[in-house]
Amino acid sequence: MTETLFAPVPGPLRSLVFAMARRSVVKSLHGQGLGRLPRSEITAIGRQDIDALDGYLGDKPYFGGEKASDIDAAAFAFTAAILKPKLVSPLRDYAIGKTNLTTYCDRMLSEVFPDYLTD
Repeated sequence: MTETLFAPVPGPLRSLVFAMARRSVVKSLHGQGLGRLPRSEITAIGRQDIDALDGYLGDKPYFGGEKASDIDAAAFAFTAAILKPKLVSPLRDYAIGKTNLTTYCDRMLSEVFPDYLTD
């Protein structure tokens, strides 16, 4: 992830910029409370969120029903953030097993961001 996110930063500055970004994220997560939990509990909460989305979507094409709605903007952002980056993550591995969520994410991606699929 570091190589991907910080590739545009010149080599000598990369470590410094990474350290500053990491410190900011850690501070923010600690302030929200999530950063105070053990990794296993964070993963469990993430799985519960994925299960909730999976259950709510069910066999509908969109969260709003037959066509995309406001809720789909938020749900797509969440699912795409987990499923689309090629990052190793227990939550990504878990979400990949939710066929209706992966199909939904791909459908939204092709409808909203078709150029992304050609990159």
